Amino acid sequence: MCIKEDLVQEKLHITSRRSIDGWINNYQQYGNRGLEKSFSKTRYSGQFKLEVLNWRKEHSASYQITANHFNIKQHSTIANWQRKLNEGGVDALFIKQGRPLMHKK
Repeated sequence: MCIKEDLVQEKLHITSRRSIDGWINNYQQYGNRGLEKSFSKTRYSGQFKLEVLNWRKEHSASYQITANHFNIKQHSTIANWQRKLNEGGVDALFIKQGRPLMHKK
């Protein structure tokens, strides 16, 4: 890390270099759009999740490289899918996330 990056990290009170690396990667991959806060949550099918994890395994790729390959903005999304697969098996990738719908009376 160079002195300028150290100063930026200190000035912005960033505790982890990984945050800066993530921002750099997102900018390189998506331009300004990669730095914007996303207000909508992208939903992925269980089949897509499985394909992503299989590709990662076949290519011995990191989460970041896999995210870049599949245009997934946050590599932690893939890490979460891997954790779910490891803990709950394939079925865990097909469970819908989010709040249950409220029914009107």
